[in-house]
Amino acid sequence: MQEGVIEAVGVALVPGTAFGSPRQIRFSYAVSQNTLEDAVNRVAKVASSLS
Repeated sequence: MQEGVIEAVGVALVPGTAFGSPRQIRFSYAVSQNTLEDAVNRVAKVASSLS
């Protein structure tokens, strides 16, 4: 899934397995609030298209 998200909307994600949470994803939030909100919205669009 992570590769598809970066290709579709330009947001890099890390599999949760790297942090002991295989059913979750992680991404850096060391950005501005506006950038974070935009990234979350783009990831949500991709996620909703999968269900």
